[in-house]
Amino acid sequence: MAQAQERTAVRAKKRFHHGDLREALIAATRDLLIEHGPDGFTLADACRRAGVTTAAPYKHFRDKQEILEEIVARGFEELTAANAKAVAEGGPGTVAGITAMGGGRESISEPIVFPWMPAASVFFDDPDGNNLEYIAMLPDPPRSEPGPVSWSEWQRLLKSRRA
Repeated sequence: MAQAQERTAVRAKKRFHHGDLREALIAATRDLLIEHGPDGFTLADACRRAGVTTAAPYKHFRDKQEILEEIVARGFEELTAANAKAVAEGGPGTVAGITAMGGGRESISEPIVFPWMPAASVFFDDPDGNNLEYIAMLPDPPRSEPGPVSWSEWQRLLKSRRA
């Protein structure tokens, strides 16, 4: 009788636990974004990269766009933190601090473009001596370049994309 009960007993289904699904999907999507650009991969590609089923993302995200928005938001947070650190090290209100915000460039003679947004940024002093940054969103499509580029480099990238 014990054998009959043993054979008919239902075994509990083993559940796979990824760990931190949300972070794994964000990391996989970010890698694919850098490698292929925003339109060069699917949400299913991100799932394969993260080692999860294609249904898994919907526990945390509405769609691919929402994951991309999270990556952009984190990019802004990282950029803000890096700029704050650079200004603190270079000296608030100094040319060294402003230059440090531009990624250590010696010259700030042309705007800086953040390709993943894309947006152009120019730093300047107002008549009262305050250091200001002007940011303008560009109508161009986002690019997967990993960091800020100069305006002239951005123009070169756009021309090469059209060619």
